[in-house]
Amino acid sequence: MVFLNNIPLVGIFLGLLISLLIVSNKEGQIKNWTVKFILLAIILLNIHYQFDSYFYFNDIAAPKLLGYSYLHYHLTGALIYLYTVFLFKIKSRLKLVSGLFFTYSLLRLPILLPIEENVINQNFEVLGLREIAFLLDHYISNVLNVWFLILAFLRFKKATFQVTLTKYEKINVQWIKYVLILSLIVFISILISNIISFFYDEEWLIYLKFESLSLSLFLFAFAYFAIRFPVFSVFGDHKDISDANGKYDKSSLKSEDLDLVWNSLCQVMTEEKSYRNPDYRLNDLADAVDKPLHHVSQVIKQKKGISYSDFINQFRIEEAQELLLSPKSKQLTILSIAYEVGFNSKTAFYNAFKKQTGLTPSAFKKEQQS
Repeated sequence: MVFLNNIPLVGIFLGLLISLLIVSNKEGQIKNWTVKFILLAIILLNIHYQFDSYFYFNDIAAPKLLGYSYLHYHLTGALIYLYTVFLFKIKSRLKLVSGLFFTYSLLRLPILLPIEENVINQNFEVLGLREIAFLLDHYISNVLNVWFLILAFLRFKKATFQVTLTKYEKINVQWIKYVLILSLIVFISILISNIISFFYDEEWLIYLKFESLSLSLFLFAFAYFAIRFPVFSVFGDHKDISDANGKYDKSSLKSEDLDLVWNSLCQVMTEEKSYRNPDYRLNDLADAVDKPLHHVSQVIKQKKGISYSDFINQFRIEEAQELLLSPKSKQLTILSIAYEVGFNSKTAFYNAFKKQTGLTPSAFKKEQQS
């Protein structure tokens, strides 16, 4: 088991390396500083855990210096849950969940402090009140990690798409799904191994070494895929988007901000001509104005009563009308005008043009010039 004794060193090295990558990476989701901070916290806390494990496995530090990583042992699942919520901009009862979790974190401190050698080893010859409380806390912490990971997975499954994903983005989404499933498998396995080790306490250290190995490999794999396969903000929990009656009673967007957001949306369209990009999607527009996806959708719906696709097509059709009536229209075909303003097919252009004007492009041109 000498190999397992030194596994934490590998975890520490990988953790420091990935921490540097997280801090230096300025692309994709890492632009979101909240997401970056949570991801960095997950890695740094695990580095602390690996330091503890290395000194403990090799018996090269005084017991009083060991075990303090257990104070944040219960945070991993909660941090992954927060990572999922903030990455996908999903609505959640964060205040309630955070309040309850913070209270539990404070209540467990009197049980754990000071960290003693028998607590680290779970070597209890006599089970006193504190020892029983520690054991209960240990299993509660494992259950909490699993519970938060289940919540993260369920939130992920409920997240709805407001945009059409490319093939590459669909692959990225699948990776996130598989990583969350893997996290559940790892933490459920850790919970089971801890329960088994309670009945075979002489093998406790072996179980702990495998726990250190599996936790380290998983967390660094999680961080790697978070960097390598950013999904961007293509999700949203759209319960606050209009219902059939167009009401937004539960929306967090203040009414006085509607006009400000609307002006920002129009400015992006008119000044940057973003609509000319046929692949310009709702999440791109939300990023451009730095607003949540569901707020952008809400503003468009409330201000104009239309969908995002109709909103962006309005700007395309307005420019198409100008081109049809301009002198250079003689050198342009209908199809070239369609491509010029952001449509990727002649059929889509004709359908949108007729929906907005009631005429085909040719009929519109003829009517205006007669």
